[in-house]
Amino acid sequence: MVDWNQASWGGPGPVDLGHMRWNLALDYGIQAAEQFLAIYRTLTAGAVRHHPYWDVVTMIDLIGIIDPDDPLPSGDLAALETYVAAALAHL
Repeated sequence: MVDWNQASWGGPGPVDLGHMRWNLALDYGIQAAEQFLAIYRTLTAGAVRHHPYWDVVTMIDLIGIIDPDDPLPSGDLAALETYVAAALAHL
């Protein structure tokens, strides 16, 4: 996975996984993010551990890149709020 907004040198880590998960949650729903995590764990044999903390951290990063002159549609905002609430519930 590549996070082009904040690319850095090194192996994939929990931030990249969290970033991918919120993208999937926004575009396809929380279930898609959960399915991705399950498949990712299988393919990597658990090499990168996931913690809901990273889902929250990547959402905080997202706030910093949202253009105030071009806000998210209300449906997208509601989906992201639901995603954050689910992550917080698992902390």
